[in-house]
Amino acid sequence: MTTPATAIGYIRVSTEKQNEEDRALEKQADTIRRHCAERGIKLIGISEDICSAVGAHSLERRPSLSEATRWAAREGACLMVPEPTRLFRNVIVAERWLKSHDVAVYSVREGRILAHSEILNAVRSGQQVADATREGTVIALAKSREGGAVLGSKADRSAANKASAVARRLRSDEIVDLIAHVLLEDEAYRDLSHRALADLLNRRNILTGWQRLWTGDGLKRHRKLAEQRIEEWAEMERDDLPIEPVPLVVLKDDPVPAPISDLDEDEKEMRSNPQFGIF
Repeated sequence: MTTPATAIGYIRVSTEKQNEEDRALEKQADTIRRHCAERGIKLIGISEDICSAVGAHSLERRPSLSEATRWAAREGACLMVPEPTRLFRNVIVAERWLKSHDVAVYSVREGRILAHSEILNAVRSGQQVADATREGTVIALAKSREGGAVLGSKADRSAANKASAVARRLRSDEIVDLIAHVLLEDEAYRDLSHRALADLLNRRNILTGWQRLWTGDGLKRHRKLAEQRIEEWAEMERDDLPIEPVPLVVLKDDPVPAPISDLDEDEKEMRSNPQFGIF
């Protein structure tokens, strides 16, 4: 399908906290603006919602999605999203929404307008992830109750926050290692701009800790850490090099002892005495 001439952007996060911690809406908006500029698509505007897309009534709770859909229909534009789960994580609701209008949906991740079946497949995958996450949370809470934990207590929240921080740190370290390995593949990669390196990582499906596409600005900190990691690896390799033996240096006023074979008989007898050299 040909590239659309105009677009209305739509972005979404589940909670205000998520947006505050990760600047998620801003990053999604930047992704759409940049893509439109690269493809020559006129971006008319961007609508945003802060609401989960999992529930059966998520559509009714997201007025900006309805507004963006009507806006796109009036302008004859496509509805552009960073990726399909920004629209829905509930297949039934997505099916209902797709039947209610004929606005084309353009995904930046795929770089094209998606068929209804492609949208539903992506939403189905997103719903499975959401369901698995919710199920894991329910199981964890049940185990906590069985262990006598008072859920919602300060100690319980503190433990959960610490566990979450450890998980994020481990994931961040893993991503830094992946970026470092990419930089080491080709010397030219280390000269790429942040934007160009972000594009390379996105093409290889090396995503952020939130499983989102990289932006040039968003990559800066992890790239710096990856460069530091490369230096650490180089330092470890230097430490592992075998130590070369130091050559024996004989000073001029310290003559080399003559081999025993070159000594006369009296000298040999004197050196063979057990007391030789004591005094």
